[in-house]
Formats: sequence, structure tokens, C-alpha cells
Amino acid sequence: MVDETTFTSEQEQTFSINITDGRGHHIDSGGMTASSSDETVVKVEIMDANNGKLVSVAPGTARVILDIDADAGPDVRSVLAEMNVTVTLDPRTNERMVTVTFGTATDKAV
Repeated sequence: MVDETTFTSEQEQTFSINITDGRGHHIDSGGMTASSSDETVVKVEIMDANNGKLVSVAPGTARVILDIDADAGPDVRSVLAEMNVTVTLDPRTNERMVTVTFGTATDKAV
């Protein structure tokens, strides 16, 4: 199963993982690593063994792969999770505002 999310180029989004066995029993995470198929679209920050953050860079799509240790003991049992991430252009990104600052008024030369 591939999870999907969409957010804008001015946003970031947290995520958390929950691992269960085939009978629905919770399994502690021994940690995870992450990779983005396109870091010009989204970067991934791992916060702890169960939580991370997706940080937008620019509009586009990318696939994020989480490699999770589903055995908190000394052995490693790798489980993969996939996320399709779409970053859209935030309307505020194109907005432009101008502030004019005036100098002191002076007499013209004669």
C-alpha cells in the first residue's frame, strides 16, 4: 500500500508510523531511515524512531521510502513504507507586494 499526501510549497508536514503484526499487535520501531526520489521537491527529516517531517522545496511529485526496523531487539527486520508526495505551488509564493520609501523633498536647482 502506498500512502499519499499533498501540501504546498510553503508548508511542511509531520508523519508518524505505527507497526502491527498480522494479528494487529503493536510492534515497537527500532528506528527508521528515509529517502526521497527527488529532494528538489521534498526533503525528509527523521525526528525519532516513529516520527518524521516532510519539508517542501518546490512544486512537483516525489516518492518517499521509509526503511523501518520492525524489531526493536538486537536483530533487524526491515519493513518498507512508501509515500507519494505532491507539492503544489502556494498562491502566496507568486504574490508580490511593493513598499515605496520616500526620501526628503528638496528644492530644485535653479
